[in-house]
Amino acid sequence: MSEARLHGRVAVVTGGASGIGAGTVRRLVQDGARVVLADIQGDAAEQHYDGATLILLFNPFGETTMRKTMQSIEASLRRTPRPLRVLYVNPKYDKVLDEQPWLAKIAAFQIPNRIHRSLPSSLWHSQDTPLTAGSSARTGIATSVA
Repeated sequence: MSEARLHGRVAVVTGGASGIGAGTVRRLVQDGARVVLADIQGDAAEQHYDGATLILLFNPFGETTMRKTMQSIEASLRRTPRPLRVLYVNPKYDKVLDEQPWLAKIAAFQIPNRIHRSLPSSLWHSQDTPLTAGSSARTGIATSVA
């Protein structure tokens, strides 16, 4: 694939933190795509986040793991600088993200859910790439994730 073919496209890769999925993420990024990485296996702190432009975190783990996950994500940004968004659903440890000097919260909102009425969520961005979060941006994210 050529970079021109995927430029401006967003790819969602489930299982993208390791193995074939991680290879797929790397190739899509090389070919110009923006990548949404989703993975639930293993320890989030041990995943490889290189190439991801949006990371979805659902809070299934404790504060210590969240801190280690933030360290892994920051190391990834140091290796491969890029704009990055973090969508944190059910943010029990929002304070951990708030402590990261390289992240800024741009929105807090509710995501509609079929099981619960809605789930609290927060959206963050890496500091070097500010993003304004108007209501249409929040609606688009909530609609696509729900």
